[in-house]
Amino acid sequence: MMNLKQIANNWRLPDYGIILLILIFAVWNKVMPAVMVLCALTLIAVRNDTKEIKKLFSIRYPFVWFVLFFLAHVSGMLNTTNTEFGVADIGMKASLIAVPIFLVSTKLRLKIKHIVNTYLIALLIAVLVCYSYAVFRSIDAPEDNHFGYFTESYFSFLMHRSYFATYLALGALISIVRFFDDAKWRNYYFLLSVVFLVSTVLTFSKAGILILLVLIVPIGYYLIAKHYKRGYAVLTVLFFIFAFAVGIGSSDRLSSRFELMVNGFVNHQSTSNTSFESSASRMIMWTTSLQLFSEHPFVGVGTGDVRDALDQRNEELGNLGVVEHSLNSHNQYLNTGVQLGLVGLLPMFFAFLTSFAIAIRKRNLILFITTSTFVLTMLFESFLETQAGLIPVTLFLLLLSLKVLEKDKEHIQT
Repeated sequence: MMNLKQIANNWRLPDYGIILLILIFAVWNKVMPAVMVLCALTLIAVRNDTKEIKKLFSIRYPFVWFVLFFLAHVSGMLNTTNTEFGVADIGMKASLIAVPIFLVSTKLRLKIKHIVNTYLIALLIAVLVCYSYAVFRSIDAPEDNHFGYFTESYFSFLMHRSYFATYLALGALISIVRFFDDAKWRNYYFLLSVVFLVSTVLTFSKAGILILLVLIVPIGYYLIAKHYKRGYAVLTVLFFIFAFAVGIGSSDRLSSRFELMVNGFVNHQSTSNTSFESSASRMIMWTTSLQLFSEHPFVGVGTGDVRDALDQRNEELGNLGVVEHSLNSHNQYLNTGVQLGLVGLLPMFFAFLTSFAIAIRKRNLILFITTSTFVLTMLFESFLETQAGLIPVTLFLLLLSLKVLEKDKEHIQT
């Protein structure tokens, strides 16, 4: 997958720093901020050309939009009463400005294949850790849960299962793309895709499974039709749908989660609701968030007041289950809308839009899949409200965008 001798000759300190960030994101994401500081120190020795920096900070590219998204959080402090929460939020969101500035300010020698393969290796390490832990717990305390340690949050103990499932789904999709593009390592990518597909389902994350199903159908059809025949593509897509249906139906616990999801969406009660079931609580938070956004559409309630405003409104509505746990919107677009209004929503929207534009214009399927995965998962989770989501999203989107632009400019194959 990687020529180690060539890497040793070509890479510099920033390249190793980025690789380290990718390797630890799924296993030890709490130290990512410290590694980012070390990466920033490498700018002393390795800096990009000033003209190139100005070109990359164009409104056509996502780098400037991430910076503006961060500045929107700073401006949101002007109408904030809970300054303690606001300052903590800005500190956590510092990656929104630190990552783009670092990436455009240094000349990385990494190629897309290095980034992709390192991401897959990082995920594989995390999955092996999870399976090893599940085996140990099953042997050590079988009377507690036995094989249940291989599912749900027991399996995804390294991070929230919705986050882990999102990264696993992305890993499965990237492995499938690489299976078609890299004949030499095709068997390995096939095995990785199977491992990540199965692991995504084992998390029992409804969001992760839905994202995987929504994306694997069109992408699988496109790749098979491109390399083989459309008839094979149709059969493969039908097989995937059938396999997912069988997989969900074969587990009472998993099928009941999807039944509860449908019931929560169809029969939800947005007032006087004491439920804390995940689907029902999401519908409550979405409804409450839409109310608050409609009342503060331009600048929101303030950077530090978003949680307080949601809790207060739900308390007024009698939704005591979600108030007790002080939930966020469970939807990044709604959470940002409540917090910052259009001042925050627009730069976030354009950050993803410009990333999509680069992927489509340069015909890069990896960047398109990555952007699509993150855009979809933010419908179900406030993905940018924790380090486990914020740093990887910012890093992977901007890093891939940067290398796709460089690849086109240099006319090289990765």
